[in-house]
Amino acid sequence: MMAKPPKTPRTAEQIRDSVRLRELFKERAGMSQLKFAETYEIGVQGMLWQYLNADKAEGSVLNLAAAIKFAKGLRCSVGDFSPTLQREIDSIAAFASGSLRTASVASAATLRDRYNQVSPERQAVIDFLLQDPGETPPNWIDLNALAYIDSLDTKARGQGVSPKSPPAKAKTGT
Repeated sequence: MMAKPPKTPRTAEQIRDSVRLRELFKERAGMSQLKFAETYEIGVQGMLWQYLNADKAEGSVLNLAAAIKFAKGLRCSVGDFSPTLQREIDSIAAFASGSLRTASVASAATLRDRYNQVSPERQAVIDFLLQDPGETPPNWIDLNALAYIDSLDTKARGQGVSPKSPPAKAKTGT
């Protein structure tokens, strides 16, 4: 029986990616490695462990598909733990068909930078506002918050607000 060929040596950047990913996982996963791996289709718990521990001999280097799944589950961008893979995603997006163009990639990078500069509490609000309609809201969202968000939606529709419209000046009461 032949021995397995040695793994390709990891780069320093891949090791840093693994450490950043492991820290984000500890902070944000909110579930076991097994549950996370199943929920976000990363594979079995052992594979997830290998991605989180690429800095160890038994670890595995993160690939693009797994990185996207981690980002979804951790409610962050791939760039939060792997700037190299984020650049690869941005490069692919620049040449994607449809509505994505080079300018939109630059805009996405700007939005990502702004998101990363706000407090974790504001990030949680943004994450909630961007979640899919069928997802369960966080436990800190109550009926008053939902009513307020609905009223903002109604006001925006009434003002004809579109994503590219500048914000209207607030009207003062008379």
